[in-house]
Amino acid sequence: MSALFNFHSFLTVILLGICACTYFKMQFPAILDQKTGFRGFFWKAARIGRCLLFDLLLFCKYFMFYNLFKNIFSIFKLLERGRKEGVEGVLKWVLISLEVFV
Repeated sequence: MSALFNFHSFLTVILLGICACTYFKMQFPAILDQKTGFRGFFWKAARIGRCLLFDLLLFCKYFMFYNLFKNIFSIFKLLERGRKEGVEGVLKWVLISLEVFV
């Protein structure tokens, strides 16, 4: 499903875009110096990320835990239905999420 039709996925894409623009602005400041035009959109996203850094951190942590627990509960649903082959894929993503967190 497209991220445009699911509000949670849409917010995740927006947050990842703001975080990416902020990171690139800190690493390569000359790339996002233009404040107008097409690159101006990315400059504004980097500016939002720099001004609301703590708020974005809280939102990203919330989405991380939400997705982690959503995957864990889907494991229980698959086990309840007797589908053990689908559990391996979900477990792989849960372990990757935990490795990123640690």
